Amino acid sequence: MFGTALPSWLLSPGTALVRRFVRNKEEPLYDPVELIEANGNYAVIRHRDGQKSTVSTSDLAPYPRPHEVQTQHSFEALVL
Repeated sequence: MFGTALPSWLLSPGTALVRRFVRNKEEPLYDPVELIEANGNYAVIRHRDGQKSTVSTSDLAPYPRPHEVQTQHSFEALVL
């Protein structure tokens, strides 16, 4: 009754983005990492260099999926 729900991308291991706190002006805001496991407050991640760390789930974002290519048929359905 008083539980919290996790977003679906936090429930399964995969690629995620973690906020970069110390950066130069030209560097990206996020780094891609491998999400190992997560609960409502914290997540265990693995950086590209193999280092594991624990971060707050508020510092994570889902990794963007490639856009699906629209076919001619789906485009015609949008126009009609």
